[in-house]
Amino acid sequence: MRKTSILIILLFVSFSSFSQIYKDPKAPVEKRVQDLVSKMTLDEKLDYIGGVDDYYVRAIPRLGIPNSEQPMDR
Repeated sequence: MRKTSILIILLFVSFSSFSQIYKDPKAPVEKRVQDLVSKMTLDEKLDYIGGVDDYYVRAIPRLGIPNSEQPMDR
């Protein structure tokens, strides 16, 4: 019985760590941003804010984030 309880707890913890709140359109924006940024590596954060090729943001395939063009006032 104790082994079963421990297994259930471990499964719950592992599944909750894979939750993707940032993909849930019903979740509050602040929670979605917090979840996404917490999953990004430092290199991904720097790439995302740095831009490339005339204000394009690189994709982050690991997290399912597509590349996008940033608006620029000319």
